[in-house]
Amino acid sequence: MHNAVKAAVAALVTCSLALIAAVAQAHPSDGYAPKELPDGYGEPGYSGCPEYDVGDLHFVREFTSPEMLTGAERYIIAGCSGPGRLSVSWWQEVYFMLLAYYTQYRELPDAISAEMIAATSCNGQASAEWCETFKSPITGAYPAVNCRDFAPGQVYCRMLTEDEMEMIISREPSFRDKWLRDWHINPETGAREAAEMLKPVMYLRIYGETGVIHEGLHSLWISP
Repeated sequence: MHNAVKAAVAALVTCSLALIAAVAQAHPSDGYAPKELPDGYGEPGYSGCPEYDVGDLHFVREFTSPEMLTGAERYIIAGCSGPGRLSVSWWQEVYFMLLAYYTQYRELPDAISAEMIAATSCNGQASAEWCETFKSPITGAYPAVNCRDFAPGQVYCRMLTEDEMEMIISREPSFRDKWLRDWHINPETGAREAAEMLKPVMYLRIYGETGVIHEGLHSLWISP
Protein backbone atom coordinates (compact mmCIF):
# COMPACT_ATOMS: atom_id res chain seq x y z
CA MET A 1 0.00 0.00 0.00
CA HIS A 2 2.78 2.35 0.97
CA ASN A 3 4.58 1.69 -2.31
CA ALA A 4 1.37 2.26 -4.25
CA VAL A 5 0.91 5.66 -2.59
CA LYS A 6 4.51 6.59 -3.34
CA ALA A 7 4.05 5.57 -6.97
CA ALA A 8 0.86 7.63 -7.24
CA VAL A 9 2.56 10.68 -5.71
CA ALA A 10 5.54 10.28 -8.04
CA ALA A 11 3.22 10.07 -11.03
CA LEU A 12 1.37 13.20 -9.86
CA VAL A 13 4.63 15.11 -9.44
CA THR A 14 5.79 14.00 -12.88
CA CYS A 15 2.54 15.18 -14.44
CA SER A 16 2.74 18.47 -12.57
CA LEU A 17 6.30 19.08 -13.72
CA ALA A 18 5.30 18.26 -17.28
CA LEU A 19 2.42 20.74 -17.05
CA ILE A 20 4.71 23.45 -15.64
CA ALA A 21 7.18 22.83 -18.44
CA ALA A 22 4.42 23.05 -21.03
CA VAL A 23 3.17 26.33 -19.57
CA ALA A 24 6.73 27.71 -19.52
CA GLN A 25 7.09 26.86 -23.21
CA ALA A 26 3.82 28.53 -24.22
CA HIS A 27 4.03 31.40 -26.71
CA PRO A 28 1.32 33.48 -28.46
CA SER A 29 2.41 32.02 -31.82
CA ASP A 30 1.69 28.45 -30.71
CA GLY A 31 -0.94 26.78 -32.90
CA TYR A 32 -0.48 29.10 -35.88
CA ALA A 33 1.17 27.96 -39.10
CA PRO A 34 4.49 29.67 -39.88
CA LYS A 35 4.78 31.63 -43.12
CA GLU A 36 6.97 30.65 -46.03
CA LEU A 37 10.66 31.43 -45.60
CA PRO A 38 11.99 34.50 -47.43
CA ASP A 39 13.35 33.89 -50.92
CA GLY A 40 16.99 32.87 -50.80
CA TYR A 41 17.00 32.07 -47.09
CA GLY A 42 20.05 30.00 -46.20
CA GLU A 43 21.84 30.73 -49.46
CA PRO A 44 25.29 32.40 -49.58
CA GLY A 45 25.04 36.16 -49.19
CA TYR A 46 21.50 36.12 -47.77
CA SER A 47 22.50 37.65 -44.42
CA GLY A 48 24.16 40.66 -46.02
CA CYS A 49 27.11 40.35 -43.65
CA PRO A 50 30.64 40.82 -45.01
CA GLU A 51 33.03 37.98 -45.68
CA TYR A 52 35.39 39.25 -42.99
CA ASP A 53 35.45 38.95 -39.23
CA VAL A 54 36.29 42.10 -37.32
CA GLY A 55 37.42 42.58 -33.72
CA ASP A 56 35.80 39.90 -31.60
CA LEU A 57 32.85 39.66 -33.97
CA HIS A 58 32.61 36.45 -35.97
CA PHE A 59 30.08 36.57 -38.80
CA VAL A 60 28.38 33.19 -38.96
CA ARG A 61 26.78 33.44 -42.42
CA GLU A 62 25.82 29.74 -42.39
CA PHE A 63 22.34 29.23 -41.02
CA THR A 64 20.54 26.08 -39.96
CA SER A 65 19.42 24.30 -43.13
CA PRO A 66 15.82 25.24 -44.10
CA GLU A 67 14.93 21.53 -44.16
CA MET A 68 15.93 21.20 -40.51
CA LEU A 69 13.98 24.19 -39.17
CA THR A 70 11.20 23.65 -36.64
CA GLY A 71 7.89 25.53 -36.69
CA ALA A 72 9.10 27.88 -33.94
CA GLU A 73 12.27 28.65 -35.88
CA ARG A 74 10.28 29.37 -39.03
CA TYR A 75 8.10 31.79 -37.06
CA ILE A 76 11.23 33.56 -35.81
CA ILE A 77 12.43 33.98 -39.39
CA ALA A 78 9.20 34.67 -41.26
CA GLY A 79 6.26 35.23 -38.90
CA CYS A 80 3.08 33.16 -38.77
CA SER A 81 -0.60 33.18 -39.71
CA GLY A 82 -1.59 34.57 -36.31
CA PRO A 83 -3.32 37.95 -35.81
CA GLY A 84 -1.68 41.34 -35.47
CA ARG A 85 2.02 41.45 -34.72
CA LEU A 86 2.36 37.67 -34.89
CA SER A 87 2.33 38.01 -38.67
CA VAL A 88 5.68 39.81 -38.42
CA SER A 89 8.84 37.74 -38.06
CA TRP A 90 10.01 37.52 -34.45
CA TRP A 91 13.53 38.64 -35.29
CA GLN A 92 12.10 41.89 -36.70
CA GLU A 93 10.05 42.45 -33.57
CA VAL A 94 13.19 41.99 -31.48
CA TYR A 95 15.22 44.24 -33.76
CA PHE A 96 12.73 47.11 -33.67
CA MET A 97 12.42 46.83 -29.89
CA LEU A 98 16.21 46.98 -29.47
CA LEU A 99 16.32 49.87 -31.95
CA ALA A 100 13.71 51.75 -29.93
CA TYR A 101 15.65 51.16 -26.72
CA TYR A 102 18.97 52.20 -28.25
CA THR A 103 17.41 55.30 -29.81
CA GLN A 104 16.22 56.48 -26.40
CA TYR A 105 19.10 55.43 -24.17
CA ARG A 106 22.10 55.00 -26.51
CA GLU A 107 22.87 51.62 -25.02
CA LEU A 108 21.63 48.07 -25.40
CA PRO A 109 20.07 46.03 -22.58
CA ASP A 110 21.44 42.68 -21.45
CA ALA A 111 18.03 41.09 -21.97
CA ILE A 112 14.52 41.86 -23.08
CA SER A 113 12.09 42.21 -20.19
CA ALA A 114 8.66 43.68 -19.48
CA GLU A 115 10.37 46.65 -17.79
CA MET A 116 12.67 47.19 -20.77
CA ILE A 117 9.71 47.11 -23.18
CA ALA A 118 7.76 49.57 -21.04
CA ALA A 119 10.78 51.88 -20.96
CA THR A 120 10.48 52.37 -24.72
CA SER A 121 6.78 53.34 -24.71
CA CYS A 122 5.60 56.94 -24.59
CA ASN A 123 3.70 56.42 -21.33
CA GLY A 124 6.11 54.00 -19.66
CA GLN A 125 3.61 51.15 -19.84
CA ALA A 126 3.31 47.95 -21.88
CA SER A 127 0.44 45.46 -21.87
CA ALA A 128 1.12 41.89 -20.81
CA GLU A 129 -0.25 40.69 -24.16
CA TRP A 130 2.23 42.84 -26.07
CA CYS A 131 5.15 41.79 -23.87
CA GLU A 132 4.36 38.10 -24.41
CA THR A 133 5.16 38.40 -28.12
CA PHE A 134 8.78 39.30 -27.32
CA LYS A 135 9.38 36.08 -25.41
CA SER A 136 11.42 33.48 -27.28
CA PRO A 137 9.19 31.03 -29.18
CA ILE A 138 11.78 28.38 -28.32
CA THR A 139 12.17 28.88 -24.56
CA GLY A 140 8.94 30.66 -23.68
CA ALA A 141 10.99 33.20 -21.67
CA TYR A 142 12.40 36.63 -22.43
CA PRO A 143 15.68 36.24 -24.34
CA ALA A 144 19.07 37.51 -23.30
CA VAL A 145 20.56 39.72 -26.02
CA ASN A 146 24.23 39.44 -25.04
CA CYS A 147 24.86 35.76 -25.90
CA ARG A 148 28.04 35.69 -27.95
CA ASP A 149 28.07 31.89 -27.75
CA PHE A 150 25.24 29.63 -28.88
CA ALA A 151 22.27 29.27 -26.56
CA PRO A 152 18.88 28.02 -27.87
CA GLY A 153 16.35 30.79 -28.38
CA GLN A 154 18.71 33.58 -27.31
CA VAL A 155 20.05 36.68 -29.07
CA TYR A 156 23.41 38.34 -29.58
CA CYS A 157 23.30 42.04 -30.37
CA ARG A 158 25.88 44.78 -30.19
CA MET A 159 26.87 48.01 -31.88
CA LEU A 160 29.92 48.13 -34.14
CA THR A 161 32.66 50.55 -33.21
CA GLU A 162 33.67 53.16 -35.78
CA ASP A 163 37.04 51.41 -36.19
CA GLU A 164 35.24 48.14 -36.95
CA MET A 165 33.03 49.89 -39.47
CA GLU A 166 36.02 51.48 -41.18
CA MET A 167 37.80 48.12 -41.27
CA ILE A 168 34.81 46.50 -42.98
CA ILE A 169 34.57 49.40 -45.43
CA SER A 170 38.27 49.11 -46.26
CA ARG A 171 37.67 45.49 -47.28
CA GLU A 172 34.23 45.98 -48.81
CA PRO A 173 33.87 49.60 -50.08
CA SER A 174 30.20 49.14 -51.00
CA PHE A 175 29.32 49.30 -47.31
CA ARG A 176 30.34 52.99 -47.16
CA ASP A 177 27.38 53.94 -49.38
CA LYS A 178 25.07 51.94 -47.11
CA TRP A 179 26.36 53.48 -43.91
CA LEU A 180 27.26 57.05 -44.86
CA ARG A 181 24.99 60.04 -44.46
CA ASP A 182 25.53 63.72 -45.13
CA TRP A 183 23.80 65.23 -42.11
CA HIS A 184 23.41 64.90 -38.37
CA ILE A 185 21.45 66.46 -35.54
CA ASN A 186 23.40 68.98 -33.47
CA PRO A 187 23.04 67.67 -29.87
CA GLU A 188 23.19 71.21 -28.45
CA THR A 189 20.72 72.99 -30.74
CA GLY A 190 18.67 70.10 -32.06
CA ALA A 191 19.15 71.48 -35.57
CA ARG A 192 19.89 69.37 -38.60
CA GLU A 193 23.34 70.21 -39.97
CA ALA A 194 25.41 69.12 -42.96
CA ALA A 195 28.08 66.60 -42.00
CA GLU A 196 29.62 63.51 -43.55
CA MET A 197 29.48 60.73 -40.99
CA LEU A 198 28.78 57.06 -40.56
CA LYS A 199 25.45 55.95 -39.18
CA PRO A 200 25.51 53.70 -36.10
CA VAL A 201 25.47 50.04 -37.13
CA MET A 202 23.90 47.24 -35.09
CA TYR A 203 24.83 43.58 -35.42
CA LEU A 204 22.03 41.11 -34.63
CA ARG A 205 22.21 37.32 -34.36
CA ILE A 206 19.33 35.00 -33.47
CA TYR A 207 19.88 31.45 -32.24
CA GLY A 208 17.44 28.68 -33.05
CA GLU A 209 17.29 25.27 -31.42
CA THR A 210 20.56 23.94 -32.84
CA GLY A 211 22.33 26.86 -34.51
CA VAL A 212 22.13 30.38 -35.93
CA ILE A 213 18.95 31.10 -37.91
CA HIS A 214 19.32 34.86 -38.47
CA GLU A 215 22.20 37.28 -38.73
CA GLY A 216 22.41 40.81 -40.05
CA LEU A 217 24.00 44.27 -39.94
CA HIS A 218 21.55 47.16 -39.61
CA SER A 219 22.50 50.81 -40.06
CA LEU A 220 20.41 53.14 -37.88
CA TRP A 221 19.03 56.50 -39.00
CA ILE A 222 19.75 58.20 -35.69
CA SER A 223 22.51 60.41 -34.38
CA PRO A 224 25.40 58.47 -32.79
